[in-house]
Amino acid sequence: MSLPLSRQGPAVAPIRQAELPGPAVVSAATLLVEEETAVEQVSLGVEYPATGIISYAQNREDILLWRALHDVENGFYLDVGAQDPTHHSVTRAFYDRGWRGVNIEPATGCFQKLCAARPRDLTLQVALGDREGWATLHEFPDTGLSTLVGDLAASHRALGFSSVERTVPILILTRVWERFVKGEVHFLKIDVEGYERQVLSGADLKKIRPWIILAEATEPMTSEATWEEWEEFLLRARYRPIHFDGLNRWYLAEERSYLKPRFEAPPNVFDQFQLAAMLSLQERAAKAEFTVKQMQSSASWRITAPLRKVRDALGVAYRRICGT
Repeated sequence: MSLPLSRQGPAVAPIRQAELPGPAVVSAATLLVEEETAVEQVSLGVEYPATGIISYAQNREDILLWRALHDVENGFYLDVGAQDPTHHSVTRAFYDRGWRGVNIEPATGCFQKLCAARPRDLTLQVALGDREGWATLHEFPDTGLSTLVGDLAASHRALGFSSVERTVPILILTRVWERFVKGEVHFLKIDVEGYERQVLSGADLKKIRPWIILAEATEPMTSEATWEEWEEFLLRARYRPIHFDGLNRWYLAEERSYLKPRFEAPPNVFDQFQLAAMLSLQERAAKAEFTVKQMQSSASWRITAPLRKVRDALGVAYRRICGT
């Protein structure tokens, strides 16, 4: 298939064995190379939701994943394009509930935040592609728009976004999996701003089998579908499309087909979730109300009460005189 220019990847310089990323691009409290307890099948009889969950994800992806995987204890994720550890994070809710995983994040600011906030995770400051080497990352700080695709970067700059160019190491997903993962990966999330095809090209999905794969499937900052450019890799590897949420295309491994009923509805009121942004607003409102009550109970507030009454009365009289 001939790819649109915007989807063609950058030139990737060859990588030598001595140049493979080392401790400088890795942060972990403990290396995730311990044996995991494999969960071969989950019970569909577990009551759901047993407890609510806080959603941090941009498009409620964590709620749908939680519905599908809520009865997996201490699960494991692989987040390619992890970005911020909290803002629009698909994995924050799972980390808070004891899960851990591998984060792939080449952008320096986000990498540092992930290292600080996720000591149980392994975070790699690399990018993933279809071959190993070095390439130019167009980094748009604090936006989630950082990309390896030059044409997309040019489009973002035309809209007024500022970028910094850095050379970053490129690994393939299969190599990361073999080096840092043992046991099950319950979901693989891919959000790489136009580089999804290259990431999937570097994954031997007949050998490595995440239960669920969700990948951003639209042109960055638009609703234009792009999954036809890379879906073939998943279909050939016996993954079946089960959901499209308007932003991401979701796939389920054939051997995990028993989970399919959990994807029949989008996130909804019966999932009993709370939005992190709403909880933050409620907390700020509660603090403001507490401050006002403290001020109202102070001696100065009581002493100046008559003056406020006079001010209010003068305001009413002025509006009557002016006819307003």
